[in-house]
Amino acid sequence: MQVKTFAPKEVIAHAGERSTSIGVAIDGAVLARNIDADGDTLLLGVNGRSEAFGADILWATGNITHYTVCALNTCQVLMVGIDKIIHAEGALCELRTRVVENSFSVMTEKPQDVGTFAVGGVEITAQPPGAFLKSAGAQF
Repeated sequence: MQVKTFAPKEVIAHAGERSTSIGVAIDGAVLARNIDADGDTLLLGVNGRSEAFGADILWATGNITHYTVCALNTCQVLMVGIDKIIHAEGALCELRTRVVENSFSVMTEKPQDVGTFAVGGVEITAQPPGAFLKSAGAQF
């Protein structure tokens, strides 16, 4: 585990790359985004203080992330190495594996009212889980 500080717009994780950590925002906020086939930016989520992000790599083949995560503002993030979670010393039983997976599933669920954020001078209200924001030409 390691606490890292990121500057606004600094990339924490790149889409298509192997990730070795799950992040928990300690201070500030991060946003997850993707670029679709048309070149439009899709805002997948905004994670604020005490919210985890990147836990989906626990289930992804090769721990490849499918979206880019960057700092929305200056933020501090606790980076938790997935090897310490998945490959803990000693044998993992089926029950322990499920407990770890369920814990991260609960941690990464977004509340229904996640608030409004200013991104690049544009005010955005984050949507409930499963909803996506699409912004043609907007740079997050």
